[in-house]
Amino acid sequence: MKRTLLITGAASGIGAAIARRSAAPDTALLLHTGKNADALDAVAQDCRAAGSDVVLELGDLADPATCSRLIASAQSAFGQIDQIVSNAGKASKAPFGSFTHDDLMRDFAMMPGAFALLASEALSDLERSPCGRVVAISSFVAHVHGKAGTSFPTTSAAKAP
Repeated sequence: MKRTLLITGAASGIGAAIARRSAAPDTALLLHTGKNADALDAVAQDCRAAGSDVVLELGDLADPATCSRLIASAQSAFGQIDQIVSNAGKASKAPFGSFTHDDLMRDFAMMPGAFALLASEALSDLERSPCGRVVAISSFVAHVHGKAGTSFPTTSAAKAP
């Protein structure tokens, strides 16, 4: 059975590891990153070497149009989406009292907001798929607001839901 995965935040860390581990001749991958095209290309090369068909997309997940574009790109390239790994995130370093409401809303748009939009837009594919899944990756900062004097309260709030 062929399956198609969309993985956000695939240029490094957990997202890159999931892409490399999932890569196989029966797996098509749409890999996303915000800006790190060179690192994403390196991950894609490894995935292609393992036999996967790979499409790359860059974009800011805080912009709902990016989520729509990712879904459309995967469907256009591979015909369907079977699984989504919503991994993308960022560590916004700002102690309490130094971030704005807009900073908080941007992190919510990029992390849980993008997760909800991606799953909603791919819902018909996911429901039809015999292996339909959506996985949301959290972060250590969802439980630890600060470490070694660095504070991540907006990221903590966005990655905790």
